[in-house]
This record gives sequence, C-alpha cells and structure tokens, in this order.
Amino acid sequence: MSHHIDTATSRKDGRLNIGDLYVFADAGHENTILAMTVNPDAGRSSPTAFHPEARYQLKIDSNGDAGEDVSYQFAFTEPTAGGRQRFELRRIEGPVVETATQGALLAEGETDAITPIPGGGRVWMGLAGDPFFVDARAMFQFLGALSEQQVFDVSVFEQGDNAFAGRNVSAIVLELPNTLFGGAEIGVWATTVAVAHGASAQINRFGAPFLTILFLWDSQDQDDYNSGHPVGDKVRFGPAIASTAANVASLAQTAADPAAYGERVADLLLPSVLRYRPGTAASYGFAGRNGRALTDDAMDVAISLLANYPISDHVGPAGDTQQHFPFLPLPYSLVEEKPLLNPDARMSEPAVRSAG
Repeated sequence: MSHHIDTATSRKDGRLNIGDLYVFADAGHENTILAMTVNPDAGRSSPTAFHPEARYQLKIDSNGDAGEDVSYQFAFTEPTAGGRQRFELRRIEGPVVETATQGALLAEGETDAITPIPGGGRVWMGLAGDPFFVDARAMFQFLGALSEQQVFDVSVFEQGDNAFAGRNVSAIVLELPNTLFGGAEIGVWATTVAVAHGASAQINRFGAPFLTILFLWDSQDQDDYNSGHPVGDKVRFGPAIASTAANVASLAQTAADPAAYGERVADLLLPSVLRYRPGTAASYGFAGRNGRALTDDAMDVAISLLANYPISDHVGPAGDTQQHFPFLPLPYSLVEEKPLLNPDARMSEPAVRSAG
C-alpha cells in the first residue's frame, strides 16, 4: 500500500498514519491542490476524526534544497458528539518548532465544510472515499517471493483485486493560488507529528509513493524514514534503496548492470518529495513525474521501477472522484463483511500521550 499502516505507532492509531499525498492543478490550472489522507479504512480499521494532540503538515520546498521553505500546519480540537472538529490552519515560513505556536493564522473553522482563506485559496477536511487503488494481496505475495524465496514472479498480479475499493479515509485538501509559488517548481511532502506535554515526535512522513513498502524492506529503515527529513534521504536511505532495486533487477534479469541500475533508482526517488510545476497537468507516470493526480496509477509506476520491467496489478481508479473541490470521492457506505486493513488498530484511544 502506498504508505498505509507502515510504522508501529501508526498501526496503533490510524489518525497519525498518512495514507497518501496528491499534488495537482484545479480545472483552470490557476490553483494548486495539496491533498493528504490519514485514517486508512476510516470507521473500521481507523477512527474518522483527526488527532487533537497532533499536527498535520504539508511542507513545500521552493528552491530545490529539500528543506521546507513554507509549511501549512493543521491542528484540531477534540471531536464533538456529532463528530465535527474545530481546526486552525497556520502558514509557517522556514523550519517548524513543533512544540511552539508559529506562523500566521490563515483560517479556522470546522471539519466537513469548505473554508475560504483570506487572500486566496480554500481548505476542506473530513471523511472521504479513498481514491487509492492497489491489489495489496498480490503486491505482498510478489514482495514475499522476492525477499524470502529470491523468486521474481509477476503471475500473482493476474486477479486485479483492489483492496481499497469502498473504503474511506480522513482527508485534508488545501487549494492555493499559483501566484504564491512565483513560477518555481516545488517539492511537497507531508508529515504527522504527535505533540504532548511540551515534547513532540514525528510519526509519519510521505513524499514518493510506495517508497517504504517497495524499496525499504528493513523495518528500522522504515521507522527512520518516517521520523526523518528529506535533506538526509540520499545519505541515509540511498544505499538501501539502491541495493533493493539492484537485487530485484538481478533476479528479474532486467539490467545488464544491476548495481548501476540500483544507483539510478535511488537518485530518482531521493530526496523523497513530490516535485510539481504549478499550473501544469499533474502526472505520476512512466514518461515522467510531475505531482500526482488522484487517478494516477502510482503502484504500476513504482513496482515497474523497482523491477526495471513493466508490471501492472490490473487495478485502476474507481472513476468516482469529484470534478470540483475538494475532488476526492464522497464517503462510501461501510461494508462490514470487508476484512479489516488493520485488525490491531485502536479505534478511539489516543496512542501518543506518552510522546512527552
């Protein structure tokens, strides 16, 4: 799965687990949409609210150095009996001090409503249908055969069963005018940070889709990635990603020099941000990577990159994304017969009160 449930803390509390990140243009290409999802399988494997002791952050690098020049930070109150939450959105320039109140207050309001941002833009957050699609069972069978048996077997992808069909997420969707970016290419990533008792801990990080699941097989590497920062990615994770890609290419016999191919893959993926040129059509595809649209088949792209071989899990988008803001599908009716994505999840207990 893209990054659904990939650390110990996020397995316990889906409110802190980033499922996906999308960056794309509105219909008129005058605004850029930043969307992050949390609470995979919301209402069943995860809660439906945002964590009141967390900060949800969309970070933007505007000069190519992999450091955040601007962060958009969301904080929430406890949910009401009806499930709604108050929120604050702040714009922070430069590095973020997680335990301090920083930056300009851009907007405040309630979830499940579109809130305008004075000076341009708008924001929405609430329950939505999960636009993500992948044959998760086949993907893990494929990875298991590679890591445990040293076997490259793409026949596992013949069924085309979308494990995320009909499931919900909690989403934050931020629309910003392109004039804010000054015509520069931007790099975007998302984080969740637990804040309690004067201390903080970054729980999850999302940039390049499928990076932890497909390219970082060691659990310590995954944990270090989620608590880390793009600035250090090439040094810390480059060798592991290069080794994984080289090993898979060798098993698949798809590269004359597997080691060199692995290095190229690491250089392509790191630092782990979604690069996007505001005002252009987003596409996370085989021909190039420019943001990520809600219907882009990131799974096929990422797993083909891993193997240096065209692979498809034969799953596509459901076709029910909205054509207007906030763009994500409307929430689905829950089907109790569906297997839980995470049977060990705690639906309501705050999992990070010990962060301090």
